[in-house]
Amino acid sequence: MPASADDKLNEILRKLDYMHEDIKKFGGIPLPLIDEHASPDSSIPIGRNARFSMARATTDKDTGGPTINLVTSAEGCPSAPQAPCPGSSATPTRAGAASKRVVLSVEGSSEALDASSRRRISQAEKQKLKDFVKPLLLQQGMGDVHELTNAPCAWLLSIALTCSYVASENITIEDILRQNRLAMHYVSFPSVTLAELYDISNEFIEHHPKMVEKKVRCEVVTFDTETMDEQSDGMNADDRFFIRSLSQFRKELTQNSDNPMYIVNFDPYLIEQHEIRMRINDIENPDTEGQPDLIKPRWSAKNQGTFALVTDFRPALHSVSLGVPLLLEDGRIIIEEHTVPLQTLYNALCVKDGYCNRSRGFLRVFRSEQHIEKIPSIFPLGMLDGTHSGGLSMTAIDTSIAPHIVGLALLHHLVTQTLLSEKAPNVKSGAATLRGIPVTELCQVLNLDIATIVGCSNKASVSMAFSWYRVFLDKLNLTENVALGVVLINRRGGADDGPVNVQDDVFMSHIDLAIRTKSVMLIGFNVNIALNVVVDPRPEPCHFAIVIGLDIEQGIVRLADVSVKKYRKTWNVPLPRLYNAVIGYGYLVAASSPETIAMLNAKQYEKSILGDARYSLPPTMRLHRFEYPKKNYVVTILAEAFDTLGFDANVETVANLSGFHISFMLSAHLPLESAATVARNYSHNHLGDQASILTTHMDKDTKNSTPQTLIDQICLAVESPKERCLIVNFDTAVIQANKGVWNGGSGGPYAIVLSYDKDTSLVTLSDANQEAFLRTWVCPLNLLFDAISAVDSISLRARGTLLLTTEMQNDNYVGTYGYDMTHSLVHHPFKPSVWPALHCLALVASEMCGSDAVATSNCSGLYSSEDFLYTKTAFSVPKEILASRLDSREIVDFANSAFGRLHIPLEASTADSSESKNFLETCRDKSDGGKNVTVTLLGYDTFPIHGVHGFSVGVVNRVRGEKSGSTVQVVDGNGCTLGSVWERPADELEKAVTAVVRITRKTVN
Repeated sequence: MPASADDKLNEILRKLDYMHEDIKKFGGIPLPLIDEHASPDSSIPIGRNARFSMARATTDKDTGGPTINLVTSAEGCPSAPQAPCPGSSATPTRAGAASKRVVLSVEGSSEALDASSRRRISQAEKQKLKDFVKPLLLQQGMGDVHELTNAPCAWLLSIALTCSYVASENITIEDILRQNRLAMHYVSFPSVTLAELYDISNEFIEHHPKMVEKKVRCEVVTFDTETMDEQSDGMNADDRFFIRSLSQFRKELTQNSDNPMYIVNFDPYLIEQHEIRMRINDIENPDTEGQPDLIKPRWSAKNQGTFALVTDFRPALHSVSLGVPLLLEDGRIIIEEHTVPLQTLYNALCVKDGYCNRSRGFLRVFRSEQHIEKIPSIFPLGMLDGTHSGGLSMTAIDTSIAPHIVGLALLHHLVTQTLLSEKAPNVKSGAATLRGIPVTELCQVLNLDIATIVGCSNKASVSMAFSWYRVFLDKLNLTENVALGVVLINRRGGADDGPVNVQDDVFMSHIDLAIRTKSVMLIGFNVNIALNVVVDPRPEPCHFAIVIGLDIEQGIVRLADVSVKKYRKTWNVPLPRLYNAVIGYGYLVAASSPETIAMLNAKQYEKSILGDARYSLPPTMRLHRFEYPKKNYVVTILAEAFDTLGFDANVETVANLSGFHISFMLSAHLPLESAATVARNYSHNHLGDQASILTTHMDKDTKNSTPQTLIDQICLAVESPKERCLIVNFDTAVIQANKGVWNGGSGGPYAIVLSYDKDTSLVTLSDANQEAFLRTWVCPLNLLFDAISAVDSISLRARGTLLLTTEMQNDNYVGTYGYDMTHSLVHHPFKPSVWPALHCLALVASEMCGSDAVATSNCSGLYSSEDFLYTKTAFSVPKEILASRLDSREIVDFANSAFGRLHIPLEASTADSSESKNFLETCRDKSDGGKNVTVTLLGYDTFPIHGVHGFSVGVVNRVRGEKSGSTVQVVDGNGCTLGSVWERPADELEKAVTAVVRITRKTVN
């Protein structure tokens, strides 16, 4: 915000005071009294409060209440009509010579002054917002603006601009990233859910010194329209509100006494379609001067949604202006403004978020002297969301996973971090690389299939969760270390009304017991009753949360939700409402002492559950046929390809044995290189390297980007269907736009090539559609090539093909150092790396130091790229992203600075070599006792190697050969776009290398 903004605001206020001097002089203007015989002491109702004043006139007089002071005057002209007071609704009357005039004293007009003051403040704030937004607006004469395509984070920019305006401070997206220690891939997110927006904003506002000093607050408002209980006491005893009608939304924007700034989460497709219709109307209107340009559609009907600022609202015109912030390559932020009717924006806000199936809404950021005391949590919030343990966090868990499965994983995570930390300190996850919330471990140990994992929770889920967790603890040999109990709350006979087996005071005592003993309480409840709005239309809307706090005096319970993308990380609920919501469900309690569980008096519930077969785990059996899940997953196509080649594969085994968390595998779209990494890991971990994988990108202006290359690959695969299987990755929008080809069934962006007709140039494909009738379809070769050549919005390069063969791939691992990017802390393995050099430094530090290092991330010597990024005193997202290249000295200087601040005993130095005969020796690392003493980093130009322009950094994983025919294998810092591991001839790689850095261990004296 400009430094002179406060001066401008004061100047505006002075002008408004001068303009309203007539209001301040209101007491000196006479008013005619219609009734000449009226007593000077009587209270006369005037204006819009007349009826209220008439009703209380006598009472006020008797009790000494507020009255309107009347002053009489004998002055006046007997023949001239008396004009009414300015702003009054009284009609002019002719008064006689003896007529008495009524004059309002200044102290009697407090209501008018308050209204005037509010109006002036509102106008001043409106002008202040205009002055703030005006320099940022995208003007027509600005020409082409170069948006930073790697960082389409309108939501993050909206938070920064809103906090800057409300707090009158210069807040940048870098401030938010650093304060919240967000993962770097967040800048590449075009959108997040409304709950995520609130959590990120609230965490920043509560902990940033400038926000705390200026007393900035934020509230989230959703457009949930159906209320469960109209007479309920508030929305959760929390700052959770909802809008149910257009008039209520208009009232919210009009009566903004706190002068907030709004961040709206809406469907941009409806806004864009309205603008297109208006533009067409302007073109067809003959009175329109000039020919306006048509709007090129950018949004499809099915989109992730976006965020914008409310920059202006004009009640008289029923229109609202939205400002979508954009980050440019030069680091500037501009606002793309759209003015639409209020009804259009309301409709766009009422569209549900397709990802989490929740209503959209807005975030209100404002200043307030009121401070809401939060109920203390018995667990650190960093432990609850998984950030303290590294790896998979709650914000990265897919919303399609059943709430009771996520609840069990969070329950076990808290049990491991608290109850088992002293009894069994050596308890670790089943997979060393899968850290964080143990959702994957739970699914693997219990051998759950995909249909169960992505199923829904119901009333029986509480009993199933108890039964399953007992089996889970037994398989991990932890039964003796954890005391487990369950309480089921039901009405007699399962009726809708009637007596409850557990009274409300007993329920409160159980919660108090869990809080006092710091036990882990997983509670299942009716989410509609708990939130007081219908968010789940199912007959049994079961949801789960962890009880983390209780305020007995106010009767409020604090919960940690298992679905933070839907309902926020923590929220409060009145105890009576939670009791009503838990009827028909129940809760689990995990404690360190059996005495704590005995106080629940719940043995009968445990006996009932264990004696009912429907709550037990389903028997595992080997499937004799390949089954397709109900949803489209990339792992479905990969599993089918392996199965086609005769290998042992199904969707569950590929998802569980690929080396990644199950949550990341439940995606309808993975970038091509990420899918190849999954297939390569499955072949290595489960098939003994019997299958090999080859990727080909159809990047523009490369030798592979031709239809003939695609034809050759197809023919090679269909000629030997038992030895080769070709998978194509295409843009579904390109196919669906051609109505003559699309059969109406979307099976995802991956498909297996079944056959090719050379005469008609038709390709037969099979995708992941569950419906067999829609699974197989035919596509012209040219259209398929266009769809394959389309740029992937995640990897930001063209799609391509994936060829699976029965050739052995064990040679890829012979003689390597065994480096793997998953050995460091990667918060999302299938998102592009914004700063590859930082990923490589994190990998090197994790591989070379391990548990010997003092880890700032509290992860036993495992480091993430964020650990290195936030050691910088200052950084710029655009500058870091657009760095065309880094030389050796830049990498060395930053690495040594970061190593020192993180207390990592490593040292970086340059190792450049301009002579080709020394390049191989430069890349070779020294080892001592099977442990590398040095590690080499290569910075290189990506175009000669991968055919796509850019710069990346990789870690040398193997050097093979001496001179001619020698090759170098590299673990890339941007595996999502360029491939996790690749190998090139040394002479080819040398031409592309721009920096060589050697990292060594420091000698300890």
